[in-house]
Parts: sequence; structure tokens; C-alpha cells
Amino acid sequence: MTGLSGYVRDNIKKSVCTICSVVFLFMYILWSLVLAHPVLADDNMQELRMVAGNTKAKDKDSFIFVFLGDGFTENEQELFFKKAEETAKYILDTVPFRENKEIFKFYALGCISAETGARGDRAQAKNEEISDSRDTMFHSRYWTDGVQRLLSIDETEEQKALLMAKQYVPAMDYAVVLVNSDTYGGSGGKICVASLHEASVEIVLHELGHTIAGLGDEYWPGAAQMTETANTTRQPDPALVPWADLVGQDGINVYPFADGQTGWYKPSQNCKMQYLGKEYSFCSVCSRELTRAFARHSDAEAIRKSQLFFAAVVTAVVLTAVTLLAIVLLLRKKHRNNH
Repeated sequence: MTGLSGYVRDNIKKSVCTICSVVFLFMYILWSLVLAHPVLADDNMQELRMVAGNTKAKDKDSFIFVFLGDGFTENEQELFFKKAEETAKYILDTVPFRENKEIFKFYALGCISAETGARGDRAQAKNEEISDSRDTMFHSRYWTDGVQRLLSIDETEEQKALLMAKQYVPAMDYAVVLVNSDTYGGSGGKICVASLHEASVEIVLHELGHTIAGLGDEYWPGAAQMTETANTTRQPDPALVPWADLVGQDGINVYPFADGQTGWYKPSQNCKMQYLGKEYSFCSVCSRELTRAFARHSDAEAIRKSQLFFAAVVTAVVLTAVTLLAIVLLLRKKHRNNH
């Protein structure tokens, strides 16, 4: 009887040790695959957070956005992270981002400004913006080139923002500066700038079309701004336009710009590259180009394999734990029966 009790005790101990080892291994794998960037801080940085996207995907395989805040003081950092998360979710709910959501990761880097807002956000004229000397991290300002809603940062600040984003998230693909102002405004280019106005995120989406996919504007920006792209052309023949294979589908055709006298054509009459607003989508031509661009900047197959591996690990750990638990219960039952 004593020998059996010792046998049972030894096996229970071994089973418990095995379960603990498996759990430790599982936690280590979770830490390696899932843990977002740690908190990073210096004089002007509060922290870096992952605010949306696929937590299981590796940075190197993902399409990564980094939000940086401008005009958010030390006491307004939580507002910045909240708005960054809301913006990320809005983007992910937009076609074709929604159909490719597994490849995206959104980080937010908390940048502490000395003062809140942006220069000229309440100005009624350019001269009022010029006299606004607010001190913010990237010195964002309205009334760029005399246009009230044109919210931007200058080239030096743009490079600073890009370097910061790359420093903290080396695999970054695109940076967005969120400005702490509810006045509508924004701009695009190498980096996108947008205010907290509810409609400003639409500027971000439109500018992503330019920067990520090389799309042209489908409103008339003037002859000097026009160039041959996947969605703008001088070619009027439906069989020869860049989107010839999509003509006749989902409203895609060959539509003249403006009054038809420009000599330029586009594939849609209600695309997000022409109009801003949640009621407007990227047309199928622009959606296709964006999807192709996503593929160039990410590795969906590697992400899929990583997710399958993660699921396999979870399944293996659960099955192992259940099996070991069953063995322990069986040994305990034998122990009771022998008493």
C-alpha cells in the first residue's frame, strides 16, 4: 500500500511539474509573439502603445501605421491615445482596409507638447495665424499657403516626425500626425496631418490613396497637377484605359473630368479620391491599387502561417494540459480505490 501511495505521489508530482513547464513555455511563446512594444520614455515622449490591428502579426510582416501627437500636453496624453485608437478603427472599417485587416498594425507614440492645439486653429485670416506663437512638438499650423483648412507641418518637422516614428517602430510604413484641435483640417504627402475634427480622418484616407497607392485626384486639381496614374489618364478609349478590365463593373467607366474639356479621364463619379465622407467609398479601381500596395508593404502569407502556428500552439497546450489532468485524476482515483 505504501509503495502504491509513493508511486501515486511521484506521478502526481511529475504531472504537476510537466503542466507547469508547458504553461511556462506557452507564456513565453505568447510573450514573444503577442507582446506589443514596451513603454518608452524620454523628455518629450510619454509612451508607445499598439492601439489597433493584428497583435499576433510580427512587425516585419505587417503594414504599420504610427500616429504621433501634436498639441497634446502632458495632461492630454490619454486623449491622444483615445483619438489614435478611434482613427485606427475608422480606417480599418473602410474598404479595402477592412478586407485586409489582418495585415495592419497601428501604433501611437505619445509626444508631449508645451502648449495645446495648433497655430491658427481659431484664426479668421492668415495674419492671425502668423501672430499665433503656440509651442507644440511639430509646430503644426492652419492657413498653409493661405488656405484655412490646410493644416500642415513644415519639411523640417516632417523629417523629425518620420525619424521619431522610425526610431520607435523601425518597420513603420506610414506616419500620421494627429493635431489636438477640433477645427477641420489636414494635409498629405510623405506624412499625413489631420485634426481631431470628425471629418478629418477622411483626409487621412484620401491622402493614403496618394501616398500608398500613387492614385491621382478624381476632382479637377488643375492641369499642372495631373499625371498618368492607375485612375487618371488622357486615354478616352475604354479598351485602352488602365482600368479597362473593370469597365462595366460597379459603375466603372471612362468619365471626363470637370466640363469634359480637360482631356483627362477617370473611372468613377463618386470615389473617395474625389469626395470625402463616410458615404463615399474607394471605387473598385482605387481599391485594387490600394490592395496591391498593401501586398508590397506586407507579407500576408507569413502572417497567416504565424497565426496558424499560434493556433496550433494553443491547441497543443490545451490538449496536453487536459491529458495530464486526466492522468492525474485517474491516478488519484486508483489511489482512493486501493484504500
